[in-house]
Parts: sequence; C-alpha cells; structure tokens
Amino acid sequence: MKRDAPEARVCEREGCTNVARSHCGKCGLVHYCGRECQQAAWSVHKWFCNPCVRIARGPASGEDDGRGARLVALKSFKEGDELARERPFARIAHKDSIHASDEEAKRHGEGLWDDHVTTMKPGAARDLLYGLTDAWNDPPTAGGIARTNCLPLGDHNDSEGSGLFALICRANHACRPNARYIWRHDLQRELLIAVRDIAPGDEVTVTYGTSTEGRAQRQATLLRGFRFACKCALCETDDARLDQTLQRIGELDDEIPKVAWANPKQAVRMALKAIELCKSVDMDSAFYLKRFWHDAHQISAKIGNTADADKYFDYALACALLCEGGNSPEGVRLPRYG
Repeated sequence: MKRDAPEARVCEREGCTNVARSHCGKCGLVHYCGRECQQAAWSVHKWFCNPCVRIARGPASGEDDGRGARLVALKSFKEGDELARERPFARIAHKDSIHASDEEAKRHGEGLWDDHVTTMKPGAARDLLYGLTDAWNDPPTAGGIARTNCLPLGDHNDSEGSGLFALICRANHACRPNARYIWRHDLQRELLIAVRDIAPGDEVTVTYGTSTEGRAQRQATLLRGFRFACKCALCETDDARLDQTLQRIGELDDEIPKVAWANPKQAVRMALKAIELCKSVDMDSAFYLKRFWHDAHQISAKIGNTADADKYFDYALACALLCEGGNSPEGVRLPRYG
C-alpha cells in the first residue's frame, strides 16, 4: 500500500516560505531552509532556544482557560533538575518590588519600566516585551506588562531589580507548582528548577504567591495581585481538611519567628510540626521544607543545642541544593548559626 509522503516543513524564519532542510543544532525545535535564514533568525530565536521546554499556545485541553501561552516540558525531570537558565532580555535596577503591596511602590515600578522602554532600540528585545500580556492596561503599557510578568532579580535583601525573560515569564501559576524560578547572582541568570517530578508534555508551573494559605486567601491574593481567578488542581478540590492543613502551615510559618523570642523550644517544635504537615499534603519537596529546617537550625543554635542545630542545618542545606540551583554550592547562600 502506497503511503502519502510526509508534509514538508516550511522554513520558520519570518517571511520565508522555502522548504526547511535543517534545524537548530541546540534545541532541535526550529527548522530553516538554510544557514542564511538561520543566522538571520538568531536574534529572536536565541531567547527561546532550549531543548528542555517550549512555549505552547492555547490551553492543554480544548476549553479556553484564559491563560494564553504556557510552558511545556519536552523531557522528564526529577526534583532539583534544571529546566532553563536564562538571562533577561530587559532589566532595570530598583529597590522596591513592582509587585509590592504599596500602591505607590507599584506606580513607581511601572513608571521605571515605562521610562526604560523609551531607551530600548527597535528590535528583538522590544518586540519580546510587547509580546507579553498586560493584565492592567488596555492598550498595554510597558509598565503594565512588567507588573504582570517581571521577575525579581534576587530577594528583598539583595535584589538587583527586576527583569523580563522570554521563556520563564511564560510559566503559568499553580498553587502546587512543579517548578520554581530563582535569580542566581553568581551566574547573572534566572534558573527554572523542578520542585517535583515532571513528565514530557506536562505544563511547567510556578507559584505567583504562596501555597501555604487557605483557598479563599490564595484566590484573593492572586485576584488582587494578578487579576485572575486561579483554577489549578489545588483550587478546584473540595477537600476541607486539605484547605485547613495548608492554612495551618501558613499560620505556623508566620508564628515561628514570633514565638522563637519567648519560647524557642516551642518554636522548634512548631517548625517540625510544619514539616510534618507539609509531608501529609504532598508538599514534601525541598522547595517547601527548606525554610522550616532552617528555622529549626537557627533557633536550636540560639539556645545552644549544637547537635540538633547541625542536623537541621544539614537538612536545610540539602533542600537548598535541590531547589536553588542545580546542586551548586556556589549558588546557595544559606547562613549557618552557632
């Protein structure tokens, strides 16, 4: 029986309709008719060139979920595996977070990005910026796009500002994510790291807020900060016990540093209880446990319990190596006390 010949691929350089005869040697995902088109397309493709993940348009199911583009895994990943290492195509330096709760800080951050875009020459970076979603303005503004998508370059103690990323900024939110992003000062790159196992074809998700709150609190936070109603698996469940447990973990997280001053031994017990609760609701990855192990370490060191302090630090460090940077000690800055 004669089979139909497979449909020929078309060169993926914008404007070219020639038959593709080669592909990108790094990611293998994009095809070109020849070297000339491949070189011409590199100024844009270099921002997306990654053999581990790709951007997919539209929802995974047939029903439109309103989230637009999403990031999809191309291979299997284990907890701690690196999915992407990306430099920002645009960045600015500032002290206050553009996602801060203070409205004045938000307006200031948006204004910085609105000013910054006027300094950007026409080309790939500017096109990438305006290709992202603005949840705040219609028509979109650079400040609104940044407020919707930008990622912090560091935490509140050592922030270098904020940046926009061609791939990582496409990762959608889930209240129980399978990945996390972190800025590595030593590499000057944003890393996307698996916090649980990921299979080929799975959507890669991160959290835009906190997972350790009750459903109503999480929904309110996301609606206020990002203007969408979360429909992730965790938010769609009706399990009241699960919701109460998540809320209790969040309460313990808030209470531990307060209790530590008056009753440090009780604070250590609270940290260990938080770890136990995390494990009971399938949140036993290093991403969630690190902070509680480190709390237990700090408090134990404070009261002179050296043996427990050392043990808890080892646990916290193992978690940090898994969730902060591809098992690189140079990228993990975890203070040791005692």
